Amino acid sequence: SHKTRLSVENVSDDLFNSYKHKGLPPTPISNPGQASLLAALNPSDGTWLYFIAFKDGTTRFATTYAEFTKLKADPNAAIKKPAATGAVKK
Repeated sequence: SHKTRLSVENVSDDLFNSYKHKGLPPTPISNPGQASLLAALNPSDGTWLYFIAFKDGTTRFATTYAEFTKLKADPNAAIKKPAATGAVKK
């Protein structure tokens, strides 16, 4: 198969091309879906401040930092690096 070497000279000149145009593109890169917007406008009742994802696809919540630390220690927690966890302010 024929391969073309990518260079600044042979890439598209449109405004979304970050190789040729510095900074962010002229419009959003991505937008949240309707379900995400509705969830943000109508959050579930709860006292939790922390959450962590698990390898089986579930998410668990914690109210205190101590509870959160226990969740992180679970071998099934889907933690690859510190950025994989988060805190949600209610």
